[in-house]
Amino acid sequence: MRNGNIKKSAAAWILVLLMTVISAAALTGCSSEPKTLEEYLSENAGAAQEIEESLSGLENDDMGLNIEYKKNKVIITCEMKTTYEEPVVSTLKKVYSEQVEKELGPALEEAAREIESETGIQGVSIDMLINNGDGSELWKGTYPAQTDAGGEEDGEDSAEETETEKDE
Repeated sequence: MRNGNIKKSAAAWILVLLMTVISAAALTGCSSEPKTLEEYLSENAGAAQEIEESLSGLENDDMGLNIEYKKNKVIITCEMKTTYEEPVVSTLKKVYSEQVEKELGPALEEAAREIESETGIQGVSIDMLINNGDGSELWKGTYPAQTDAGGEEDGEDSAEETETEKDE
């Protein structure tokens, strides 16, 4: 039962986080043309502060949060407050790699595109890390604003599955 609650709370928490990043990007105005998102946010302190304040309310009994900006990356690190052991670690890794990737990957890519659109900065990506309480990695994903070769491969796999299904 506890694993089910972890899965649900983590997925809901990540969705709220995603909407916060999109909303904060929409609230920012354009100033002189900075070269990177990191420069943009350093020049628009209100935008960075809005993101930090919005995200601070998302910390809960199960997970803490850190957000930083490096060049054109938004790096979101979710830190479990509890150190989970096996078999829970394996379950969490499986849930994050399968469900979160499929369900949130496209939304995080869209958030990166939205940040690009609102800031005028090209090449934005969102890195999301979820760490166990001991700092070990449970899951990591990178979501660029534009689809990369990995996304095209997914589409090819889907097409191959469809052809196989037709043959049956």
